[in-house]
Amino acid sequence: MIEMIQAGLVFANIDIYIQPIVMATIIFIAVFIDSVRTMQIKKLERRNIFKA
Repeated sequence: MIEMIQAGLVFANIDIYIQPIVMATIIFIAVFIDSVRTMQIKKLERRNIFKA
């Protein structure tokens, strides 16, 4: 997945010095979304609303 993003950045002619910043931002957003999703699932499990 990271290689695909890097290839896309190169294809889009993003400056080589900006690419690590963009990559870090994408990874940060992905981890943030996953943590929010996990918290919501745990919250619903405590309420016995979510049934796996």
